[in-house]
Amino acid sequence: MKSPVRTTVAIAIATAALVLPAAASAHVEISPSEAPAGKSTGFKLTVEHDCEGAATIGLDVKVPPQVSAYSAKPIPGWKVAASPKGQMIWMGGPHPEGEELALPFRATAYGKMGDQLPFKVIQLCEGGVETAWIQTGGGEAEEGTPAPVLTLTSTRAAPVPAAEGPAGAGATGEEQTVAADPAAAGSEDDSGGIGVGPIIGLVLIVASITAFVVIRRGRRASS
Repeated sequence: MKSPVRTTVAIAIATAALVLPAAASAHVEISPSEAPAGKSTGFKLTVEHDCEGAATIGLDVKVPPQVSAYSAKPIPGWKVAASPKGQMIWMGGPHPEGEELALPFRATAYGKMGDQLPFKVIQLCEGGVETAWIQTGGGEAEEGTPAPVLTLTSTRAAPVPAAEGPAGAGATGEEQTVAADPAAAGSEDDSGGIGVGPIIGLVLIVASITAFVVIRRGRRASS
C-alpha cells in the first residue's frame, strides 16, 4: 500500500510532466524561419501563448538592423499601430490564452548566408502582464523566452543609398548656379540707380544739342 506522501509526490511529478512541455512550447515563432538575403519575403509571427492565463492584446517587435523595407500587415481584429523606426506594433484582440495567433509582415533582410537575425518580441497581455521573448544564443535561452530567429540562406549586402546633393543640385550632386546676364538686368544697377549706358546716352544728346545751339549763334553773329 502506497503512503500518502508517495502518492502526493507521484501526482506532483505527473502534473509537472504535463505542464512543463506545454510551457516550453509556448514560444513566439517566425515562419518561414529561413529566407534568402535581398529578397522581399512574406513572414508571420505566431504566438503560441504565455500570458500566464491572460489574453494577448498586443505585440511589440524590434526589427533587426539587417532588415529593411519591412511592413506589418493587419488582420481581422488586429491593427498596425504607429511605431518608431525599427519597430512593428500590432494591437487588437483580446486573443484568448490557448489559441494560436499569427500576425503577418513583409520584409527584406541582408547579410551573409547563415546569419541569424533575432526579432525580439514583447507580448502584451490583459492586466498589464508582459512576456519578453528576447533571449538569444541558444542553450538556456531555449528553455526560457527565446526570440524568434530568421536564418539567411544566401549572401547579399545591403545597397548603399545614393548620395543626395544640396538643394537645387543636378544629377552629379553639384550645386547648380546661373550666371547673371547684364543685358537682362534692366536699366538699374545693383544700387537701384540708373545704369551707366543710359547716362552716357543722355550726356551725348545734351552735348549735341549744346553744340548745335552754339553753331547757330555763331552763324547769326557773323552775319
